[in-house]
Amino acid sequence: MLEGDTTLEVEDTKDFPKEPGFLIQIKNEFLKVTEVGENFWTVERGVEQGTSQGARRPHARNGEEGGCGIVLMDWL
Repeated sequence: MLEGDTTLEVEDTKDFPKEPGFLIQIKNEFLKVTEVGENFWTVERGVEQGTSQGARRPHARNGEEGGCGIVLMDWL
C-alpha cells in the first residue's frame, strides 16, 4: 500500500467482518475499513492518532491475523 492510497485489493475476506467499520493493521499503520466490496476495501488511514473519546487505542483481537499480514483490530 502506497502513501495516500485508500483502496486495498483483497484476495480472501473469509476471516474478516462482512460489514464496514472494523479496524485493521498493516505493518505499523492502523486503518478503518469504510467500505467493503467483493474484492476491495476502502479505508480511512491514520486512525491510531486519537479519537474524540479520549485515550482509546487499537489492540489486536487475540492476535487474529486474517491473512496477507493484515491484523483485525478492536478499540481498547
